[in-house]
Amino acid sequence: MNCIIRLMRIKKKSIDEIFEKVSIIELISSYTELKKSGSRDYSGLCPFHNEDTPSFYVNPDKKVFYCFGCKKSGNLVQFIQQKEMMSFVEALEFIANKFGIPLDFDGKFSGEENKIKPYLKTMSEIIEEYKLAFSKNKQAKDYMKKRKISSQILKDFKIGYSEGNVVITKKDQKKEMIELGIASEKGSRLSETMTGRIIFPINDRYGRPIAMGGRALDKNIKNKYLNSRNNILYDKSKNLFGIFNARNHITEKDFVIITEGFFDCMRLHEKGFRNSVAILGTSFTNNHIKELLRLTKNFILLFDGDKSGKKAMFEACLKAPQFNINLRIVELPDGQDPDDFLKDHPIQDFVNLLRKSKFYVDFYLAPFMKEDKDIYVKSRNAKKATDFLMKIGDPVIFNEYKKQLENHFNIKISRQVEKKVKEEKKKNKKFTNINNTSHKIAKINDFSRRILLMALKNKEALDIIFRKYYKIIEDVNLKNIIFYLHMGKNVAELLELDIPAPYKDIITREDAFSKEDTYKELESVKQEVENIFISIERNRLEEEKKSLQRQLDEISENLTQDKEDEYIFLANRIKEINIELEKKVK
Repeated sequence: MNCIIRLMRIKKKSIDEIFEKVSIIELISSYTELKKSGSRDYSGLCPFHNEDTPSFYVNPDKKVFYCFGCKKSGNLVQFIQQKEMMSFVEALEFIANKFGIPLDFDGKFSGEENKIKPYLKTMSEIIEEYKLAFSKNKQAKDYMKKRKISSQILKDFKIGYSEGNVVITKKDQKKEMIELGIASEKGSRLSETMTGRIIFPINDRYGRPIAMGGRALDKNIKNKYLNSRNNILYDKSKNLFGIFNARNHITEKDFVIITEGFFDCMRLHEKGFRNSVAILGTSFTNNHIKELLRLTKNFILLFDGDKSGKKAMFEACLKAPQFNINLRIVELPDGQDPDDFLKDHPIQDFVNLLRKSKFYVDFYLAPFMKEDKDIYVKSRNAKKATDFLMKIGDPVIFNEYKKQLENHFNIKISRQVEKKVKEEKKKNKKFTNINNTSHKIAKINDFSRRILLMALKNKEALDIIFRKYYKIIEDVNLKNIIFYLHMGKNVAELLELDIPAPYKDIITREDAFSKEDTYKELESVKQEVENIFISIERNRLEEEKKSLQRQLDEISENLTQDKEDEYIFLANRIKEINIELEKKVK
């Protein structure tokens, strides 16, 4: 449908023009802030991974980039390929469009690609006409003003209005308009599908309009909302409203908020949650998950608080295990949708709702975990809960909820079930068995010991560690313990975890959970935690410096022209590390 395999060839002349005219600094600066570093290079925080110290370097002369942290590298086209998950040709088109460079093709492209071009052109032109009509229509503007949608959001989403007269001026594109669902034909009369409706353009991930949704202003119209039907450009099971507006914010924040409606999504953007998208009159599908997995593995479902919204979230939980995503569920008060809630409540109330979001397994199992005296109902609930558990391949998650189900239903999950779980794990190619890693670590280092003790002794310290530093903790055993402490597990429950003895020894220390500790003031807690992680970062920088120096020494022994860029990168990075180390000493 809208995922076309591009086989046409762009002429070498056009490719050369892109490399000649496009500034790699300007291109990459739209993803991360770059600052001059030395006489030739620029540096900044890497746009491909989270970091606090810049390890990402760009050379404007050679038009190349390199990250010493995650090792990603390449030229300006390869940057867009990796960042936007595009093919070579798609990346060239993306850059050409961004910098206004026309592309020449040699005419040798697929019939499918040739086929969609007039449809893309028609859809784009119609959307622009609707946008212009909205700017002149008082009723449409008053309605959006009443809904408290700002002019900036209207501009960002290119909101339009259909007065029903656009098709008259586009009769030469009748075929495309009918097939795209923009117009319908009765006899010799051509009429617009969305007449009298506010228009919400639906773009693909590259920002190209491929469909639209419409909201009727006349209360007498039966169908309040109407979306484009599936067509050559658009498939509602794959596309998401707001994906182009949200994609960079999703990667930056490393999570996405998924809503049901246009206004829900726009309201979230209005309130600063620009990492939000909306499904389009359908359930949350596997294709939606695959599309969003390009950007993050952390999903928050924020559907309406009515029966159908809860049902849709319940069904979405069944899809999470096979993709091993971190899916959380926000439950709104009965009858409210995100748009209403955000209009009627302070923003802090919404933030609190996000913080109280439930892990998808907890949300799914909750109805089956209610106490019931009817033995048949209890047996049925046990079966449904166990069937769901079988879908989970992650061993930490599986073992945690296996214990809960066994205790609640007073049953023993059979080996046959565990065998099926292992089969599910094999199906999931993205699964990482962190349970096996724990057996390989026999010792606990000093940093992990200090962090664990602080987390055990002080709730504020635990909160700071989990919220600010959890992602950068490399000790898998420590990370698991911090996670379970944050979930409110007690000593007995922690000791049931599959972790090495040295960690259990610390947990069972007489003073481990003592509250009579030196960490009484919040500021002193913050400082103590920060000092530990500064020490960890200092050690990491020292190790990185040693490694880079060895590489630099090897290159220096036989420096050739093709190694010159790498030599400069290495030298500059060592210089940066020295500066960072001086700061951390201070």
